[in-house]
Amino acid sequence: MKIYHTLGGSYLVHGREFPIGTVVLELDDGINLACCRFNTPRNEDLAVWVYIPGKIKWQRCMLKNQYTEMLWDYYKKNKKKIIPKHISMKTHKKIKKKKNKGTKPKVIPKSVIRIKVVEFLRGSRLK
Repeated sequence: MKIYHTLGGSYLVHGREFPIGTVVLELDDGINLACCRFNTPRNEDLAVWVYIPGKIKWQRCMLKNQYTEMLWDYYKKNKKKIIPKHISMKTHKKIKKKKNKGTKPKVIPKSVIRIKVVEFLRGSRLK
């Protein structure tokens, strides 16, 4: 038996794409159980995808047995690794503020631009 969670972008398991944080349990006989939603109470059935190697297809099931308990235990134990930490807007603004260093483009007011254009058209620059 092998249990792990998916990392990075989309992750393929036997041709099916799973999102980040999906917990996958591989059994010795080739059957895979995958669950990406743990937002149900633990005493209720868990919605899982089951890969059946004989039929070579994925089947969606509602299960509650020893394997789903293993999935729950793994999820609770590794929840901090599975779900990335949320960055608050306050922290995000501080990080963004620190990054913006160096020169910035100067904004010339439209009134100054008009004055310079008029002076140029009059020929005052040519003298």
